[in-house]
Amino acid sequence: AIALTLPVVQTKIAHYLTDIINRDYHTNIHIDQAAVTLFGDIKLKKVLILDEHQDTLIYANRIATSILDFRKLIDKSDLIFGDLRVDGLYLQMKTYKGDNFSNLDRFIDAFDDGSPSTNSFLMTAEHAYLTNARFLYLDLNFQNSRVAEFSQINGEMSQFKILGSNVTTAIEKLSFLDYRGLYVKNASTQFSYTKEQIRLQNIDLITPHSLYKGDVTL
Repeated sequence: AIALTLPVVQTKIAHYLTDIINRDYHTNIHIDQAAVTLFGDIKLKKVLILDEHQDTLIYANRIATSILDFRKLIDKSDLIFGDLRVDGLYLQMKTYKGDNFSNLDRFIDAFDDGSPSTNSFLMTAEHAYLTNARFLYLDLNFQNSRVAEFSQINGEMSQFKILGSNVTTAIEKLSFLDYRGLYVKNASTQFSYTKEQIRLQNIDLITPHSLYKGDVTL
C-alpha cells in the first residue's frame, strides 16, 4: 500500500493504463509523470498525444482532476471526473494534404467503435478550466494552410462530456487572442461536436469594439 503512494509507482501505473487505451483504441498517448491521492485526486505532467503522422495533436503541461466514480472506472473504463484543470494546453488540429478529415476528427473517431451509446467510451467533467492555452488549425490542402490560430486562451466550461466520438460542453467564459490581432475579451456558447458537424449555439462574443450574438454551424 505504501508503494502505491510513491510517484515512480504511480507513474508506472499511469503508463500501464495509457498502454491499454493505446492498444484498445489505436491511439498514441504519453504521460511523463502522474500522482494520485487516496481521495481520487490526480495530477498529470507533460501529457502528449500524437496523431497518425507522429506529429503533436495535443500537449498539456499540467492536468489536475479528481475521479468521482471508481466503480464505473473499474467496471466500464468510464472516466467520471469532478473539476478538470488544464494548464499550458496546445491543440494542433491539422488536415493533411489529400485528406478530408483532420487529425482531431480521426483521434475522436477512434473512440467510436460503432457500439450502442451505453457501451461507448465515456468521459465527463463537472467543470473544466483552461489557462494559457493555444489552438492552431492547419489545412495542408491549401497554399495558405493556417486556417485559425488562437493564443492566450483562458476559459471555463461546465458539463463537459465525450461519448464515443461526440463532444458537448457549455462554454461559460472564454478569452483569447487571434493571430491577426483581434482580442476576444469574453465568449460563451453551447458547443457540440459530432462527425457530421460542429455547432455553436447561443454565442455571446465580446471584443473591445464589438458584440456578436448568434448561432454557427460548421
